[in-house]
Amino acid sequence: SFPTRRSSDLDKSVNSELETIEAAVKTIRSEKILPVLYGFADYDSEIDGILEELNKVGYQTYCEEYIKQFNEWKASK
Repeated sequence: SFPTRRSSDLDKSVNSELETIEAAVKTIRSEKILPVLYGFADYDSEIDGILEELNKVGYQTYCEEYIKQFNEWKASK
């Protein structure tokens, strides 16, 4: 699951949302990305659909929160 050090109720709901996004991304990875990676599906015909699906499930939100938490961790060191 998504790494975190937080414990407030707001943070718990954020992490729950991120866990939902992470599960959806894992599904997209196994069903769409891996077939392209291994040559079973054509990159050019699949990439737009893959990116659209990732955007729909909130992958950008996941990345932004990951970067935010990483930067918080890095600043604390």
